[in-house]
Amino acid sequence: MTPQRPSRFSLADGRAYAWLPVPVLLVAMLGFWAAGPTTGGASPGILVGLNLAFILPPALAVAFLMGRSFWLRGLPGLLWVGSGTLIWGLVGLAAAIATTGDLNIAPTIHNSGNGLAAI
Repeated sequence: MTPQRPSRFSLADGRAYAWLPVPVLLVAMLGFWAAGPTTGGASPGILVGLNLAFILPPALAVAFLMGRSFWLRGLPGLLWVGSGTLIWGLVGLAAAIATTGDLNIAPTIHNSGNGLAAI
């Protein structure tokens, strides 16, 4: 019986998905082009959408894992890390929502919240 050669791309090692960022980037570029921003600044809708898509889900996942670990082990440091991560995720969303109006308010909220999350 002869051993079979491994296939060039297998789903187990993840190389079959290496091309996936290219179409995702193209779809994102088409979405931004279709949105047609007319100003030079950051669009509040795009900021809120990007924060909801890329900041909040990882923050919620880490906060959930830290909360579960705290529940199992009872170490208070885990609760602090989870709380800080949750604050970090929500502050990005709050700063993105507050971008309508004064230009200094959003960075102030973002930086103050991240400082609070780091404590």
